[in-house]
Amino acid sequence: MTDRAAHLRLGRRGERLACRLLEESGCTILARNWRCRAGELDIVARDGVTLVFAEVKTRRVRAGRRPGDNLSARQFRRDLRAAGRFVKNYASPEYRRRFEVIEVWFGRWFCQGIVRHIRYVDDRAA
Repeated sequence: MTDRAAHLRLGRRGERLACRLLEESGCTILARNWRCRAGELDIVARDGVTLVFAEVKTRRVRAGRRPGDNLSARQFRRDLRAAGRFVKNYASPEYRRRFEVIEVWFGRWFCQGIVRHIRYVDDRAA
């Protein structure tokens, strides 16, 4: 198995756990790995009248840094543009928008912990 394949598998595991976390908090998953010209959204969910755009960052515990440290300002801007495109194509502009980074840490065989960080709430559409 190549390092790239293991990395992608780890990311998919993190996304599955993040979806479960959102669903357990009452969200409905609308899309996973939604792509457009502006970028890709890991998870799009609905929490009442709020659309949740979640970027999932997964890392092994031994890496020493937080998974969210890998989210650059450039990637966050790309996520904002992709979220705008999603709303334009599929959602009512009246929905509020919340952007989250969901960090997932894995030990050797199990999930070590999940921490959620709300990065930005767009209250313009209220």
